[in-house]
Amino acid sequence: MKARYLYLVTLSVVAGLLMLATPVKANIVQTFAIDVDTYIDSRDPTYNYGVATTAKVVVNGMDGSLARALFKLPDGIWSISEDQLISSKVWFYVWMDRTADRTVTLHPLIRGFAEGTGDGTPSGDGATWQTYDGTNWWTCTGGDYDGSCFVDADKLSNWFSWDITRLWDNTNLRSFGAMLMMNDESDPDYPNIPRAPFTSSDGPANERPYVEVTYVSWLRADINGDRVVNLVDFAILASNWLQNEPSIDVDIVPPGGDGIVDALDLNELASHWLETDGDSDGL
Repeated sequence: MKARYLYLVTLSVVAGLLMLATPVKANIVQTFAIDVDTYIDSRDPTYNYGVATTAKVVVNGMDGSLARALFKLPDGIWSISEDQLISSKVWFYVWMDRTADRTVTLHPLIRGFAEGTGDGTPSGDGATWQTYDGTNWWTCTGGDYDGSCFVDADKLSNWFSWDITRLWDNTNLRSFGAMLMMNDESDPDYPNIPRAPFTSSDGPANERPYVEVTYVSWLRADINGDRVVNLVDFAILASNWLQNEPSIDVDIVPPGGDGIVDALDLNELASHWLETDGDSDGL
């Protein structure tokens, strides 16, 4: 009789948890201004564009020249840990999209650069096609970047975005910033000029580039947002087990989700089991 009573109590507790197991966590969406950017142009290999109002990406079929944009990510975004991160996107405004059948890719830089004070002039204090600071040469002219790591642009009206969620812990991206370049820099033939003239941080205020970060205030493993990782979170995960296209609040690994609730998500929850920020006693 006692065993049956304990069994019924256990079922009642589990049922109660499942009734409570509704994600209520509110994601935080925050924007961070990109304020260090420039572009480099092989047509004028000694010119700096650190205070230009544009950040051009060009493949010029008229003269064979190339232009690539460089920018640093705001320091403030790195205060958000990967355990908190839901998604992160870089946004640049393009006043005239002429990429045609090409697109713009984002690559982490593997060397830092100086923004400079030039406006299409050889200022001597900022990045050019030949140098990363007006004096010292790139290892490869045109900028040193990781060619094996890239994100293609998503185009939304006059805004291009790049989802850098999976690159959150990329050391090069954090340390040096990124390059925007055309995904195909082959000769487009005269007189074609595939291009994306982005607005830089020195352009109109409503068109300046920024990073948009969506995150939770504490841990992604805290699925219901009560600031403790416990049976309630486990019950939510269990009720969504192996579901395809679940809520991003339940599909917690990797950041941004992978489309299924599985062992990766369970391991993330287990690794933070019973962790609390002090605002909740938990279960």
